[in-house]
Order: sequence, then structure tokens, then C-alpha cells
Amino acid sequence: MSNLINFKNAIINNGGASYNLLTGEFNPNRGFMVSIEGHENRSEYNPNNLQYTIARYINTKSDLILSGEKDYLFLGAWVDGKELVLDVSIHIDSKQEAVDVGEQNNQLGYYDCNLQEYIEL
Repeated sequence: MSNLINFKNAIINNGGASYNLLTGEFNPNRGFMVSIEGHENRSEYNPNNLQYTIARYINTKSDLILSGEKDYLFLGAWVDGKELVLDVSIHIDSKQEAVDVGEQNNQLGYYDCNLQEYIEL
């Protein structure tokens, strides 16, 4: 089982990560991640205070992330240039469903967990 320290370190070392606060699942190697529209947050990327940025984001999204019926929701993060992007993502098994959910949420793409790459819509 992972924790937020692993999540923080993966962002610093790998440029991004996904973490399920309810189940402890960390960086799934199957399925797809799609951001939920309206839950993205961009801020200056600073590895020295990253844990505080993550904690503030979790605090603002805790009702959604920690709702017991939604164990398919993940806290997502990636570094985009000099910015840190935090989001709430849906973990989806089907590629077609990832495309559909991505389009419904006005996303530009989704993340393929198996290939470990971003796929544009």
C-alpha cells in the first residue's frame, strides 16, 4: 500500500502519478485515467513545498475524492513545464469508455496506464 509520500516522490522523480486515497492503489498499470472537468488545478511547480500544495488540493476536493461510493476516483498529478497540475481522475477499464468520458468532460486526451502515455482525443 502506498501513501502520499510515494505520490509526492513519484511526481518529483517521474513527472506525475495517480493515487487512490480510499484504496491505496498507486499508479495502476491497467486501464485509463480521464480527468473530471472542473477539478483541474494548476499552480507553480515547486518540489520543496509540494506536499503542502497536494494537501491543500485534497482539502478542497475531499468531498469528491473521499466519497465512499467512488473508489474509482484517483488523485492525479503531473508536471507541465513550470506548472503542477492536480486533478481528480476516473479510472476506466475500456478505451472506448475513456474516449467517451474524455469527450463528455471536454478533455484534450486521457492517460493510458498500461502504455504509460498520454493519448490525445
